[in-house]
Amino acid sequence: MERAKKKYGKGSADYEIYQKKIGTPKVFGLSAKTALNAKTHDPTLLAESHFPEFETALDKFLAEERGATILQVPVNRAIASATAILQAISLQENGLAMDKDKCIAACDKAVAEIKVLQSQKALETEPKSPRDGKN
Repeated sequence: MERAKKKYGKGSADYEIYQKKIGTPKVFGLSAKTALNAKTHDPTLLAESHFPEFETALDKFLAEERGATILQVPVNRAIASATAILQAISLQENGLAMDKDKCIAACDKAVAEIKVLQSQKALETEPKSPRDGKN
């Protein structure tokens, strides 16, 4: 998460997305060898190995949290799609809400501007005639 803070900046949208994907990492200091020996010989040593805590957390992650982790990416995609759809709807609503007279005026203005540009282009591309008697 420290690298993500440096790369994206804490509180940025990219940082938040990264944090949702990664979740809260859990680190367990344990000794698998000690745990294996303890499981067969010494329950006190097993507790000291911290392996039971790891097993409990792993079981919880696989049974409960994994589903949320797996679903996070499709949920984020659905949210992004819904946002894009809402923006498109908003643009369409704004277009439909425009006053009919304003729409006609904007169209007439655009047509007039196009005619002016066409006239200018015609003048610029019109062949020039040579002057009489001069080369």
